[in-house]
This record gives sequence, C-alpha cells and structure tokens, in this order.
Amino acid sequence: MNIPTIEEIITQDIESFRNCPHGLDCDNCPDGICVKVVSVADFPSEYGHFRIIGVVNNRDRKDHTIVLRGDIGDGENVLTRIHSACLTGEALGSRRCDCGPQLREALAIIEREGRGIVLYHMEEGRGIGLVNKLRAYALQDAGIDTWDANVMLGFKADARSYEIPAAMMKRLGIKSVRLMTNNPEKVAELEKYGIRVAERVHHELPAHHHDRRYLETKKGTLRPHAGPGPRSGKPHLGGIPLRPGVTYFTSPPSPFFPNSRAMDLRLSHANAAITMIGDSQMSAYPRKSARLTMPMSAFL
Repeated sequence: MNIPTIEEIITQDIESFRNCPHGLDCDNCPDGICVKVVSVADFPSEYGHFRIIGVVNNRDRKDHTIVLRGDIGDGENVLTRIHSACLTGEALGSRRCDCGPQLREALAIIEREGRGIVLYHMEEGRGIGLVNKLRAYALQDAGIDTWDANVMLGFKADARSYEIPAAMMKRLGIKSVRLMTNNPEKVAELEKYGIRVAERVHHELPAHHHDRRYLETKKGTLRPHAGPGPRSGKPHLGGIPLRPGVTYFTSPPSPFFPNSRAMDLRLSHANAAITMIGDSQMSAYPRKSARLTMPMSAFL
C-alpha cells in the first residue's frame, strides 16, 4: 500500500484549493467538513525534535495544529495527545490548572516514544474562549467550581467538539490511537467521529495547593449548576448552599449589555421550588430571558 508523505498530502490539498470553485470562501463551502493540510515545518523544541503541521478547515476558522514525531506509517496505534489551548497555563505559568505541565510532559513522552502527535486544539477554557475563561476564574474565586462557572456564564460545562480533530487525524492517515487522556468522554467523542482508540494512556500529574480543587472537579461527574451539594445533599449553586426565602444574584447587570438582566435565583417555601429568572448576562452575548422551575424534591 502506498502511504502518502506529509509533503504529498500538502501538494494534494493545495491543488484542491486551486481547483475549488469556492476558493478560500469556506463559509459557503457545501461540504459538511473540509480539512486541508497547508504547511509542514521542522520544529526543534526543548522537548524534542518534531515537525509542525498547519491545517485549515471550513467550520471554525481556528488554527488547530499538529506536532508530529516520526512518521504516521500505517496509521495504527499512534500515540496521541489532543491538548486544548491554555494561554494562562502554558505561556503565563498559571498554577490554577495542570495544562502547561501536561503539554510539556506529552511532548517529552512522544519524543521518547519516537512516534506520535500532539494535536493542539484551539479550544481555550473548554471551548468558551480566553476572556470568558478569565470571567470563569472570577467566579471560581468566589467558590464556584470550574464546571459550574462555565454553566453560570451561559455555556456548556464543556463546549469542545472533537469532530475537527478527528478529521485532521484522518487526513494524515491516522486510523487508531493510543490516547493520552484522563477523560473517558474524549475517548467516546473520537470514536464517534471514526478514530478508534486502541488504548487510553493515563496522563495525570501530581496536584498542588493551587490546582487541587480544579483537578478533583475534573475527575468528578459533570452535573448541572443547580442541584444537590457535593457533600450535604442540600440545594446549592456551584457548591454554595441555598436557603429558602433568600434571593441570590449571581452577578450585577453588565454595563456592556444594557438589555441583559442579572440571574435571580429564589427558593420559596410557598411553592417548594427553585425558580430561576433571567438570561445570565455574564455570557458572551445576551440570551433571551428564561424561566425555569424545578421541584425541591429533585434536589433533596
């Protein structure tokens, strides 16, 4: 079987760009998902000697990249780390997460292995972006955990999609991987998009004072932002106990979005329910107001 090299793949993809009737107007591309390899360069680093591969796609216009050690070969059992971008942890040395150490350790392990990839996934803050991640930091400073903070900003706890990473790997000829992750959901997501996970390789580093709660939350099961407290079983919002008859405001109205409202969460003895009114103006864009009533029995 003739396996194309990275350089041959680039030649094919650039030629297909030239022949594409839409050119670089990817917004109007009729293809469901289109991934093209457009560059490869030598990439010596502190952690090993790699090649770095530039990829474009017609979905999110993000600069996802692949750092490659060795050759893809038959595409089977490629040691792989899909690493979500984290400017604060990787460039600024934040101690709030383990992202920087995880990335550096993954590159060092792949260098020792002699064959593998780090796919650098431009999904800062589990997909909510850098500025919103910093807003989530502020909520975490008030006692909200990392998952609930994203939800309180109006996003999913984890907004990442692995469809594009899977398409990128397929374009390079990768069929199955030994996936470096502590997240079983990432395994399921990759397999959903056609990449077989032959092995899940644990990628856990020692915790320290600043990131211990973050790591413990990551190990737990995702849960909605209003529900039983982790230990008491009583109603809570992000781990903060809620008391009947008290109105809780998660944040003041935003000066940037004058039409938005603060989220108002009430516990009432009268109707024995938690009622949430508002649109969580903390999200990047104002959302329509919503009223959500849940029986207290769901949380006791």
